[in-house]
Amino acid sequence: MKPSKSSLFLMELIISILFFSIASAVCIQLFVKAHLLNVRTGERNETVVWVQNLAELWTACDGDSSLISEQLRKDYSCEDDSLCLTDGQPGTLSLYFNRDWEFSGTDKVYLIELSGALFQPDTRLITSEIHVYKGEELLYSLPLTHHITEGGSIYEQR
Repeated sequence: MKPSKSSLFLMELIISILFFSIASAVCIQLFVKAHLLNVRTGERNETVVWVQNLAELWTACDGDSSLISEQLRKDYSCEDDSLCLTDGQPGTLSLYFNRDWEFSGTDKVYLIELSGALFQPDTRLITSEIHVYKGEELLYSLPLTHHITEGGSIYEQR
């Protein structure tokens, strides 16, 4: 007995549907990976911009966390609980952001910590570090070093 042409057509149709379903599954995975890569890249870009801005502000203020805190409050008019300066001079500065990288005291997704500056009188260098966290994950870290000129430094007055 001869196989009918309709069963052969049905078999071809099943094979093509199987091929297209596998191809579509691969395409969907590629789109998901591209989206996640885009999100991570945007996160990195925002991180680098904030760290650069904070590093420049740190250099301009000679590492004085209280001056940095005042300037950030003036420029961004942020809430008290989104920008925290720990007790003690010079202190650690903590900045809290939401998912859209806006200062936030309630929806704390990102944390930027600027550690208190250490002054070395013999070399006249101050050092510090900036760390950026998303939850518990460290996204970015930047060591800072700045040479203090003679006269007028807050570290000479101590």
